[in-house]
Amino acid sequence: MRRLLVAFCCLAIIGAVVAARIDSSSHVAGLSAPLLVAPPKPGWLGLNGNSSNYLGTVDTFSKVGVVFDRNLELQAGQLPGEGPPGSPGRELVERLAVDQRLGMSPVAVIEYQGYGRPGFEFHEDPEFPSRRAAAETAQGPGSIDGYVQGFIRSALAVRRLAAARYPGTEVRFEVMNEPWGYTTPQFDGGRYGEVLAALLPAATAAGIPSKDIYVAATGEGCSAGRCRAGGWVADMYRAEPALRTQIAGWYLHPYGPAEGVTVDENGGIQAVPLIRAGMASGRDNLIVSELGFCARDVNNPSGLPEGVSCHGAPAVAATQAAASLRSSLEQASAYHREGWLRALIVYSRNDGGWAMQLPGGALTPSGQALLDFASSSASG
Repeated sequence: MRRLLVAFCCLAIIGAVVAARIDSSSHVAGLSAPLLVAPPKPGWLGLNGNSSNYLGTVDTFSKVGVVFDRNLELQAGQLPGEGPPGSPGRELVERLAVDQRLGMSPVAVIEYQGYGRPGFEFHEDPEFPSRRAAAETAQGPGSIDGYVQGFIRSALAVRRLAAARYPGTEVRFEVMNEPWGYTTPQFDGGRYGEVLAALLPAATAAGIPSKDIYVAATGEGCSAGRCRAGGWVADMYRAEPALRTQIAGWYLHPYGPAEGVTVDENGGIQAVPLIRAGMASGRDNLIVSELGFCARDVNNPSGLPEGVSCHGAPAVAATQAAASLRSSLEQASAYHREGWLRALIVYSRNDGGWAMQLPGGALTPSGQALLDFASSSASG
């Protein structure tokens, strides 16, 4: 789903100053103030936007073990701090500081140049990185080599920043957000595989640990009512057989029912082990970096029947969304205990009907379900 950039931009515009809460007696506004550094906390749950500061106390979730923070984003080649005010690149440094101070584990998405252009939200994108002649690349469309060089430049800059200013903070990187929505045709894993075949060896040679690079996985490749035989992961391997040994980590966005799977076997938490079965390497280092349920009666003062920012997902009552989230977390907990699901990062701290928390700090039913689950021994 095309949510990440929109949500993060909104969060950044609203919140310009981070208020970090280290304990019940110490509140500090401004990121330059000296603070005690919290060691990375144990835990496997997280939130998209977990370091957002405009919703109330920033550590509402992290203090109970919701410690992953998917709130960093750069376009390939962009450096931390670059970009217009309120943009994810400009806000990255502050968010990384919050992650370290609260003991959170950040996840950064590195997009291709041109991602997020109006009119191309989850559509075939002619600028998706591809093998191109030099003359074609000079005219604007993204090349694989350009993305590879840009990814390495951005990821190394983030790693150096973390090492120099935020020691102990380990940043994980995702190779694009939901690339299956932007290939031509959509859900063509082979096109994404071509990018990975060039990126992964180059990134590890540059010193980026392969275990910290997470590539996208989904189920059957289906678009326009047609499904590609074998699915996204199989398409990647057919196009680039070397990927069978080069991939060390995967991320998934299994939006779907709390029980059972979608028709294409790419949605629902129970689809994750089905997709995992087709992975030849990296199958014991998986993260679910988006999963949630959209409530039609959350952030919806106009009473829109389709909910707010549901992006085509079913809009259900807030109580039902909370129950579905709790059920999905319980199932995911079993996968985590088996040792191969390293993290589940709920979508989202505050984006329309997906929200866990409202401005001012009040929790939605889903937010309360997440907080209760994380507070219990079940979250481990």
